[in-house]
Amino acid sequence: MPPLPSTIDDETTRAVESLNRRQKDLTSYQIPRLRDCKGPLSTQQQYAAELKDDLDAFGQQVDSLEMLGEDQLRKPDRQHVKHLVDEFRSSQAKMRKDMRTALLESKKTIDANSRSHRDELLRSSAILEKPRSDEKASDDALMSANNDVTEALRRTIGLMQGELERSVLTTQMLDSSTAILQATSITHDSLNTVMGTSRQLITALEKADWMDRLLIMAGLCFFLLVVLFILKQRIVDRGLRIAFWWTRFIPDFSGDAALLADEKVGRISATGTDVMSSLLSSATSLLSGDSSTTVSSAAETIYENPRTLPVDQLEQAASSLSLSLTGFMERPMSTALSIASSPVPSETLVESVAQRVEL
Repeated sequence: MPPLPSTIDDETTRAVESLNRRQKDLTSYQIPRLRDCKGPLSTQQQYAAELKDDLDAFGQQVDSLEMLGEDQLRKPDRQHVKHLVDEFRSSQAKMRKDMRTALLESKKTIDANSRSHRDELLRSSAILEKPRSDEKASDDALMSANNDVTEALRRTIGLMQGELERSVLTTQMLDSSTAILQATSITHDSLNTVMGTSRQLITALEKADWMDRLLIMAGLCFFLLVVLFILKQRIVDRGLRIAFWWTRFIPDFSGDAALLADEKVGRISATGTDVMSSLLSSATSLLSGDSSTTVSSAAETIYENPRTLPVDQLEQAASSLSLSLTGFMERPMSTALSIASSPVPSETLVESVAQRVEL
């Protein structure tokens, strides 16, 4: 048999060595001993029972070796052990055949010896009486029956021993399987805990990753806006100023509106001066009732809205006041008194017109 690889564990190696020793003992000692047994019959039956028990034990060891081979880690080791198991099973079958052959040969030898011995006894004891020979025959039959019963009991004991060993082996395997299952359950629980923690860490990392991306994108957008603003200030605006340099020489007409406003203010100032002079010159004259009403309303309009009144309305009020004052000299005394009783003093009216003219 080839040597075992070094990668096979020690238990499997010891099992193979034990099988080799038992196989050698069976093939080289017990089977030849049974074959050469010449009697008596009890000795032959004892040898046969021992050989049968050893063969059964050999088969159990082969089964154990097969299970050990399935537990090997490497596939080549499992194949090698399986090959050894097949060889041992073949040897077991061959040894069983040899045992039957040896048992038959031994039985033939014992029967031949018994017949020759019986013939000798018959020849030497021809003078013995027939009842004695019948008694001897009955004794032989009884001995044969006892031997058969003993053989059956031995076989039964051997079978019971084999079943007991198998039960013990099965119990050991169940215990080891229970321990392995408990270790696997503990490992599974620890893996579940690790997976839960890993899931939480991954979720937190994903949130942090999204937040970092948003911050990076915001910073990048701000940076791009700043770059675009700088490019606009440095390139676009400066280029436009350089491209439209000739617009500096175009005259600005924005002051025309101010000149027109100054001209209107001048006219209003002149009108206000005329109105003031007319008021002062004709304050004590006799006026008519209708003219006093017109003058009073115009004076109140100028007095109440010296700043918010538009220029056109101010000119219209001043014109109405001027036209009304031209007819003061032709009105009776009652009109003058109504003017005098007006709530707008002449000094206040003059100040209001002067303020509006300044604006």
